[in-house]
Amino acid sequence: MGRTVPTFVQLIQQAAERWKKFRRALRREDQAHFDRLFVRVRCYTQAATYQCHDNPMEAILLSIALDRKRLELQFFNNFFCCRLFIPSLGLCSHGQKGDQ
Repeated sequence: MGRTVPTFVQLIQQAAERWKKFRRALRREDQAHFDRLFVRVRCYTQAATYQCHDNPMEAILLSIALDRKRLELQFFNNFFCCRLFIPSLGLCSHGQKGDQ
């Protein structure tokens, strides 16, 4: 028995195929970033499948936005945690210069 509804992974592949001309017009280093976006979208397959929306591009874009936000917060948390543990910077526990 065959599937009547494509899987979300198949929808991701179809979307990437539709954006093929756009990808080709990008600089080589941006093409790699473009490809990574579509790879990272697969991390959100379960949520997008559960949503089962008529327009899979909305789920793809929201997945990209969520992934970027997660990475941004991870970066800032790592950055500020590292700065707080370097005594030579003279930073207090709030990340501001001051007396310790």
